[in-house]
Amino acid sequence: MRRYNDFFVTCCKNKQRHIFLQGGRRSGKTFSTFKWLNLMCSTLSGQKIMVVCYQFPQLQKTMEDFTNAIGETISGNTITGYTAKTAGETMWNFSYFDRPSKAQGTQCDFLFINEAVNVPRNIAEVLMQGTRKQCYYNYNPTKKFWGNDYFTGDNLLCTTFKD
Repeated sequence: MRRYNDFFVTCCKNKQRHIFLQGGRRSGKTFSTFKWLNLMCSTLSGQKIMVVCYQFPQLQKTMEDFTNAIGETISGNTITGYTAKTAGETMWNFSYFDRPSKAQGTQCDFLFINEAVNVPRNIAEVLMQGTRKQCYYNYNPTKKFWGNDYFTGDNLLCTTFKD
């Protein structure tokens, strides 16, 4: 967990807008990102975090991971997805988008795209435009994807199951 924390702290100090976690299955990417965002936002007031997946089954698994990592339950379905509230009155919104038009008009302070390699570039870019502070992405390195255009060298952490 320390490796993740050091990486997140460094990215924040360097004012990185795009933060990538690449790694294999069960390397702790999602868990660590949830923990970090929860910790960071607990000291801020009224933050909005949007957690995005490409398909509903993946969103269900992501919401289960959130509950396991943070210990909070997720409320029922809303027009824009599912919600949870944590310390500091942080509002978490869980959604999936399969078309850019569905993502239009979304706004948040922090964006977390889980399994970003599955989200098409046009949807990701619409979501990025509505994000005020930072965008977090995790993915398994199964193929080259649009995220490669946002790598700066120090905004990517590669992990394995040992992490």
